[in-house]
Amino acid sequence: MFLVFLLVSMQGKAQDFFFKTGVNQTAYKFKDSDGISMEELLPGVGSSYQAGFGLPLYDYWVRYEGGITVDSYNASGGDTGNTYRWNTTYGGLRNSVGFFPLDGDLTLGILGNFGISRILSGAQTINNSENSLMTEPEFNGVMMQPGVGLSVSYNILNNGYLTFDYDYSRTLRLKNNLEEKLSFATHRILFGVHFHLEWHD
Repeated sequence: MFLVFLLVSMQGKAQDFFFKTGVNQTAYKFKDSDGISMEELLPGVGSSYQAGFGLPLYDYWVRYEGGITVDSYNASGGDTGNTYRWNTTYGGLRNSVGFFPLDGDLTLGILGNFGISRILSGAQTINNSENSLMTEPEFNGVMMQPGVGLSVSYNILNNGYLTFDYDYSRTLRLKNNLEEKLSFATHRILFGVHFHLEWHD
């Protein structure tokens, strides 16, 4: 992130500051120590927040965004005798590179994302009993999140525009040498507000 910022700022390019908010639909992918998948888990809906800056890398056709994120990944499950619910919130950093072949008041682009995060809070509810997930190893550690998506932006003012983003990502533990494996498959929808600044040498 620092190298990209340094290279672009040396050329006197424009810079955007943004805030995005939306929802995640997350499916937990869990395998026990015997490698058996838990199939009865149901996807859950959680919130997503991002704030950061954006920079053009090549004549506004290729753009970079970097920022901080707060995401909730939730799920539920159960059988005839028990009900389960998981509610987790992760905070981290996300980098995105977008290709925008059509530039104008309305633009459409393809995104590639990569982020890292750690758990901020988490709880597991079994029937009426709730337990913290903060010490559970499969939920802890550094999580990486590669993803791909689409972005639509609409210019509303000379120094501002709105965006609608969709992306699909997988969240995996960076060092996943645990017997029990957990990952998140997430569909994310975000609405954003961008403020445009420009300066010259």
